[in-house]
Amino acid sequence: MLISPPVATRVLLSLLAASALINGQPTTAAASGSGSNVDWSALSSELSTPVQITDVSLWLDQCVKPFDAASLNPLYWSLGGVSNYDLFEQSSGLCMQTTSCAFTHCAGIFKTYFPFNPFAAYYQSSESEMYSAMYGPGTYPVLTDEEIAQAAATSEDSQLPAAVVHPEHPGDISAAVRFAAANGLKVAVKTSGHNWNGSSTRKGSLLLNLSKLRKFALPETPSEGIVVCDIGNDAVFSASTVVSSSILDACKLAVARGKPAVMRAGGGQIVDEGLRALEEWNNDFSNIPLHGMTGSAGTVSLAGGWLASGGLGGSLGMRMYGIGVDQVLHVEMVLPDGRFVRFGPSAWTPAEGNQLYPQT
Repeated sequence: MLISPPVATRVLLSLLAASALINGQPTTAAASGSGSNVDWSALSSELSTPVQITDVSLWLDQCVKPFDAASLNPLYWSLGGVSNYDLFEQSSGLCMQTTSCAFTHCAGIFKTYFPFNPFAAYYQSSESEMYSAMYGPGTYPVLTDEEIAQAAATSEDSQLPAAVVHPEHPGDISAAVRFAAANGLKVAVKTSGHNWNGSSTRKGSLLLNLSKLRKFALPETPSEGIVVCDIGNDAVFSASTVVSSSILDACKLAVARGKPAVMRAGGGQIVDEGLRALEEWNNDFSNIPLHGMTGSAGTVSLAGGWLASGGLGGSLGMRMYGIGVDQVLHVEMVLPDGRFVRFGPSAWTPAEGNQLYPQT
């Protein structure tokens, strides 16, 4: 039985006119869990890039060792921790913003050493003597690399996947999802590993890391993902491509909602990329100034967990224009059975009374 979420590969979001704003095993072994008897080479033959079997030693090198003793404790983040931009771009695809979230409830061995705050359990560091001198011997338990790797490889609390796929297009996702169903594997989905509950990793699963999917609205090429809607001139979109057709349909709904433009974002894009694309767009004074309703953290996915949880963005006009899901016009998605679909409303009724937008 396939247990997997739908995977958004692209999403079209409405944009606002800015002028309208008022405001004990080897550490190289794969993590314990299912997937040990799977023929990963069969899946690799269907993908743009090969499957990566989870290697705990690589996870340790890329996702744990960058943290020094201080940065594992949120109290010290202001002093300069580890950037999530560096973590989610690591080749393993395994890194989380919060190291302990590779374990159940973002705790695991870290909570064993420091039950009231797993983030405060320091791992082996050249600075450990300094902390002992500052706070007293044993005040902050010290974890060694070996202890962390052992827990990741053998502990029941380990939530590392069996393998990672970096899909480059929807076909890769479809192939991976179908493969998971055929082999009884669970599927986890991640872009940047930002979730503090560890929701983007799952024990023994096939992890789909979306960071390599095609991106559209980028600061280098904002016009590839930002389109001002000229519904009166369908010829602009008459190239008879699926992409143009989807933008035209999304534009019709955007205009009905009183929005002048749409942004097309890839499933692996982050908020920072979308907002910097808007900044570049607005810096060109020949363009109509636009504003996007997004989250506030730069490494949160535009079309992933942020939208799946509603899409809060209180600092960017949420009370006036609605939350993230209120901005979605059309979605391209791979369903749990592996089908790649594009959907969005084709008819709606005008907003009435206190309704914010037309009803679809």
